[in-house]
Amino acid sequence: MISDSKTTQKFLNSTLNPRDFFYVVTFPKDALAIENIFPYNIVCFDNHPIVDLILAEKINIFSLDREAKDNPKRRSTSVLLKHPQTVKWINSISQNPHIIVFKPSPSLEAICRQNNWKLIANPAKLNRQIENKINFTIIIDKLSLPQPKYIIKKLNEINFNTIFKELGNGFFLQFPRGFAGSSTFQIKSEKELSQIQSEYLNYPTKFSTKIDGPTYTLNACVTKNHQTIIQKPFFQITNIPELNPSPGGTCGNIYSHQSCLPENKYLKPWDQNLSKIESISFLNSPDIFNQINLSIINDAKIFGNYLSSLGYQGIFGLDFVIDQNTGKYYFIECNPRLTASIPMISKLQIKNNEIPLIAIHILEFSNTPYELSENSIHTISQNPSMGSQIIFRNTTPNPITPPIKLESGIYTLNQTPENIYELQEIVLHHSSDMLFLRPGKDIQDIKNEQEFLILAEPSDKNISPDIEYLRIQTLV
Repeated sequence: MISDSKTTQKFLNSTLNPRDFFYVVTFPKDALAIENIFPYNIVCFDNHPIVDLILAEKINIFSLDREAKDNPKRRSTSVLLKHPQTVKWINSISQNPHIIVFKPSPSLEAICRQNNWKLIANPAKLNRQIENKINFTIIIDKLSLPQPKYIIKKLNEINFNTIFKELGNGFFLQFPRGFAGSSTFQIKSEKELSQIQSEYLNYPTKFSTKIDGPTYTLNACVTKNHQTIIQKPFFQITNIPELNPSPGGTCGNIYSHQSCLPENKYLKPWDQNLSKIESISFLNSPDIFNQINLSIINDAKIFGNYLSSLGYQGIFGLDFVIDQNTGKYYFIECNPRLTASIPMISKLQIKNNEIPLIAIHILEFSNTPYELSENSIHTISQNPSMGSQIIFRNTTPNPITPPIKLESGIYTLNQTPENIYELQEIVLHHSSDMLFLRPGKDIQDIKNEQEFLILAEPSDKNISPDIEYLRIQTLV
């Protein structure tokens, strides 16, 4: 019976061989999840300073930048995985490699077939079917779950006045696929719509009403017994143009607050027209939010059970927005894969002696019989209850070197920061209040709430548009 992180560690290592598992990522930090309790191998592109910290903990890690003489211009998981030196390294460690990836693709499937490796992921065809924003809309309708009012038309078969009349001002335009909000646009004028129509092909496009309110997300895991395990929803930081230029683009997460909105003066509104967060007092009521939370979890289970009927298994993420005026929630997107929040959340789950969701994901794809205690499932649904992170991306249309040049590691302040937004401003302005303490690679290296972790790309590295160059993590 698996009941917490300690029994998870014992079960994983007694039933599976960690040397057979390879977590393949571009950036090494993205593979730091449960390697300290289940020491899988890490395969990455970047020769980041934290590679040495990972090696110091006796975790096998291969960096293509460090090991290869050539340097592929295209940096993707498939390019990394098919490189001859990567293939050689993996096969030198295991005769039965299991490849963990962030997101499946046809090319990754082909590479794994060619090398007789097992891919720990759903079929790419199924992933794309669910992730497609138009397909997702149809699924939500089929399940009678709440979503914003929408229209689906080909891009050039619509005019501004028609959409404006149906959906109101500031409506969203979404193409079927995209990354970190890159396929989402907020349309406030006929000129903005015309510009997009001139720049993009005549794709089927989703137009939807803009809901004023905070955006949340949750992680869940579909298991073979048709039970969908749901993690507590957490606040999604969006609409900070200096961090992510895409409307609704993710800028980070806040796991630490219990009610719907963190109550502090640094909270940035999701809509620049909102002058006072305090006016949305009913959303700050823990009782009201707990009622909303319970309903959302029930609906997420319905969605997860539907995914199970399609043959889906393992982790998925589900995004929703809560209307600031009514308290009603609306589902807006699904990420049918490992989500970007999983690494940090996994560390927080271990810190809290919980079963990490990614451990269940690995067991599901390993076809290993296991049993979870009812109390452990309940604990997962109530957490995480601490921590936050914020992400800085290149918001320009051209490659740049990092605008903020800092050493990765653990920093401290003279006093405990109120929240992640305060840390954002301190780091952005290179405040003299910051003091570097020691090297560090993940949230478990932080000892108290005055400390925080910075994961920064090297100062001479070229950062492509929309790509991350710095991340702050804190227990606050």
